[in-house]
Amino acid sequence: MSSDDFNYTPATQEEWQQLVAEEKRWIEQSSSDAARSYNAVFSPPDALREQADRDLEDDILKAVTGSRFLKANLSQIAKYNAVPVELVESIAQQLTQKHLGQDLEYLEYDSIVKQIEQIEQIQDAGLREWKLQVLARRAKRTSRQLMEVYNKALCQQQFFQPKHISEFQTQHQQEVEWLVQGWIPKGITLLLHAEGGVGKTLFLYEMMAAILQGKPWNGYPVTQSNVLLIQVDEPEMITAERIDIRGIPSNAPLWIESGWKVEAIAHFEAWCAKMPPGSTIIIDSLTAINRSCIFSENDTEYARPLLQINDIRKRYGHNVFIIHHSNGEGNARGSRAIHNSVDAVWSMTVGAESPSERLMRVQKTRMGLPPGRYKFVFDAEDFTFRYLGEDGEEENAEATATQAGRIRLWLSDDNQRGIAYAPAEISEYLNLGKEATRRALRELWAKGLIRRERIPGTPYYLYSVQDTDYRSGDQSESEVRSPSPIASKPPNSNGFEQSDQAIGQKTENKFVEKPKTVRSPDRFEDKPALQLGFEGDRASDRESDRAIAIENEQNLAVGDLVIAIGSATWLRSGSDKLPWKEVPKSKRSDPQIPINCLGEPLFRELMDGGKIIDVSRDRERVKVRNQQTGRTSIFPATDVRVLKRGDRL
Repeated sequence: MSSDDFNYTPATQEEWQQLVAEEKRWIEQSSSDAARSYNAVFSPPDALREQADRDLEDDILKAVTGSRFLKANLSQIAKYNAVPVELVESIAQQLTQKHLGQDLEYLEYDSIVKQIEQIEQIQDAGLREWKLQVLARRAKRTSRQLMEVYNKALCQQQFFQPKHISEFQTQHQQEVEWLVQGWIPKGITLLLHAEGGVGKTLFLYEMMAAILQGKPWNGYPVTQSNVLLIQVDEPEMITAERIDIRGIPSNAPLWIESGWKVEAIAHFEAWCAKMPPGSTIIIDSLTAINRSCIFSENDTEYARPLLQINDIRKRYGHNVFIIHHSNGEGNARGSRAIHNSVDAVWSMTVGAESPSERLMRVQKTRMGLPPGRYKFVFDAEDFTFRYLGEDGEEENAEATATQAGRIRLWLSDDNQRGIAYAPAEISEYLNLGKEATRRALRELWAKGLIRRERIPGTPYYLYSVQDTDYRSGDQSESEVRSPSPIASKPPNSNGFEQSDQAIGQKTENKFVEKPKTVRSPDRFEDKPALQLGFEGDRASDRESDRAIAIENEQNLAVGDLVIAIGSATWLRSGSDKLPWKEVPKSKRSDPQIPINCLGEPLFRELMDGGKIIDVSRDRERVKVRNQQTGRTSIFPATDVRVLKRGDRL
């Protein structure tokens, strides 16, 4: 329409109506164009809306997969797109589940753990703590909370790659290597604890002097190695004096650190990497190196440095001795996690007979000195410890030495030299007690005076004196003969798993026949394989003994001497009351108690069995009286094994 059109005056009614209609069409057309323009701007088509959604999802997905600060990035995305933070976090949760199969909180947790792991590698303790505090503020947590999370994460990040038995056996066919023969194998972490003033540090100083020079300690061969002494529990002047008293020369391969704390674990590992494999590390004490720890000794996290030190020890093939303090009950002070984080635990106490008497109690071991109590005499003038033997045996020390001498002379005779014999056979030939023979043989072997070898695939040991002229062709140095069957050894008992509590347990083997050409096997743990194990590991394969179990059930009679298998069940009805302190609370009201859940002393007592004093009419249960304690116990007939038949009527 032109400007003249606005000045136009319709002459007739028809022209007026036509003008109104044109104006109406113009208004409608203008409204339609405006509406289309509005929709184009404020209401994009579906394709544009879908693209915008995809862009938002991509931004969120990038944030959850590559962001160190997840929540902060999600907040920025929400602000940029003018949408609520809760909506963005909800979308992020769905995307992580869909694309990563993980929870959104897990991604944040994993990111924090990785950042703490990087912070832990910083050698500057102050900078490390600063960065940890900054991270804690960003994560809206405290430093303690972050470290609690990190410590628990370490326990879940252990490398898991099982090996087939053939591969595992191929890699570990070599014999055990000893740092102190018969006492301490190479490659372990040992915790020695005692009350203040007992002499635990002096004891390890004496052993350290022997290790540095490769000289025997109390008659036991020692492997020479370099030593790193981390002494932060006593003044440096005292350390220098005690090292001089030990006669350690200035050119010895000994390094001393007197200011280290666990916060500088990176420095510790760097030094361990420089030391030759097989070196020995002595740390005095756990409390001193942990003095800046934010956790108390009763917290599980307090044992984290032990786990780290143990990992470093494994990585570089070293030996570690750690000194700690005892509590009022005679155990290692603090959390039980401290006890569980090492390979061996020894405790030292002052004996009751004299102030110079020291009792060493082996509380935990995987290989080496069996659990028990070992007596020493401490000389306060020259700070030496003289070994007397197992507690209670020193009274018969002269007789024991005589027996050991007889055994060694007999094995060295031309008729026996180079032939491997079992303890039970040696005791029979020399008319000695079986248990005394076993102890004497182990002591002779530990001192390197005789040889010991295990029959492959069995837990039996045979002993001999090496004959350098004996070897011919492909023959071994010792003649290993097949063992004869024994009443307490079930068929198919070649499987063996070493355990802490079973080491050093003893029992008698009864021969079916005893010709001189037959070798009777010695048990690795001096207990039948059925009885080995501790806590959760004492269970045995009862199916493999079905034949012997059936035979026992049919032939058991009053007067028989029997032992209980490791998976035996103690029956409450008819038995004498047990000392309930050694019974788990969850089992105290049960009518039947598996003996493998009991405390060590009670477990050993029940396993030792005794004499049958009654057999049930259905012959399914037997009452056994322990020969030492006089306590009577009821066992299922299938849970005992005959050592010696009684006089049958």
